[in-house]
Amino acid sequence: MSLELFFNVIVPYFFMFFVLFICVPMVVLGLAKAGYEALHKRKQSQPEKQQKTSEGTSFNNLKHS
Repeated sequence: MSLELFFNVIVPYFFMFFVLFICVPMVVLGLAKAGYEALHKRKQSQPEKQQKTSEGTSFNNLKHS
């Protein structure tokens, strides 16, 4: 096998293999993990916001008096 064949045929296939089977799955997993963490953080912060807004309502004050 000549060096020219190696650089013209084998190296591009190594590059495509690296991109398709290593880089793309890592990017997809990173986006999925970031989306899951953002959704999880949003779900945790919603009950706190609901409690804070319901504490100051007049209906809640009437209910306790």
